[in-house]
Amino acid sequence: MAIATGMIWAVLLFLLAAAAGMLVLQAFLSRRESGWPGLLLPAVSFVGALLPVLGMLFFGVAGANGARVWIGGTEIWTAAGTRFLLFNLPTVVLLAIYFACRRGRRNSEELERMRAQELE
Repeated sequence: MAIATGMIWAVLLFLLAAAAGMLVLQAFLSRRESGWPGLLLPAVSFVGALLPVLGMLFFGVAGANGARVWIGGTEIWTAAGTRFLLFNLPTVVLLAIYFACRRGRRNSEELERMRAQELE
């Protein structure tokens, strides 16, 4: 029991460290002069969110006994939409970091231009 609890804590700490690393990496890439590197992680996250949704639409949903269950009508679209929104939460967070960093960069560039005009 104690070993399992220790493993759970180790995995949780690893996942938190990985998530913090991804957020720091996103902030670093978003502050680059070119804006394209900052869009790399949100694009990867978006594609990663599409895969489970497309898998559900094309291959069905696993039932209680592991067999594929085909649902139709509005149920499939409701389930797909919910899954799409939930899996895109990291994409929204990464884009929020991107736009916040780009806004800060734009503000600092405008300040530099104003300072340069004052010196002239």
